[in-house]
Amino acid sequence: MVKRILLWGDGAANIDTGTNISKKSLCHSYSQVGDFTIDMEVTDTKGCTKKYAINIKI
Repeated sequence: MVKRILLWGDGAANIDTGTNISKKSLCHSYSQVGDFTIDMEVTDTKGCTKKYAINIKI
């Protein structure tokens, strides 16, 4: 993985680049309760991109 973009659904984001980012742990705290959609986009060394989304309730 070369690039990872995480959108937490509350306006916060993490953008990581590099070859070892798949081993990096992530943590996020929400300031209020509600329904959120977390979007993640990853790009590999060949330039291929994959997008994922999950809905959560806090």
